[in-house]
Amino acid sequence: MKLKPAAGRLLVVVIPPEDITRGGIILPESRGDNKPTQGVILPNGIGPPLVEFGVEIKVNFKEEQRVIFNRYAGTEIKIGDLNLLVLKHSDVMCSVEE
Repeated sequence: MKLKPAAGRLLVVVIPPEDITRGGIILPESRGDNKPTQGVILPNGIGPPLVEFGVEIKVNFKEEQRVIFNRYAGTEIKIGDLNLLVLKHSDVMCSVEE
């Protein structure tokens, strides 16, 4: 199955949140804030530029780039074992440089 996001959208593979802190404390699933906030943009997961009021708004992200997004942003899609998220480019807060 091929998915191609619409204008101004990104297709992101969700990175599940950590259940163990750096100090080794195991966090319960019931803590309520376990929604994912990080992901990796899929190859061919960047939609065409968005045009608003006759001005082209380009997406400043690259394929296979790790990004941090708003906790409740986007639309969740599950295909096989992959948890995907379709995001507006404006829902992405920053990219992660390693």
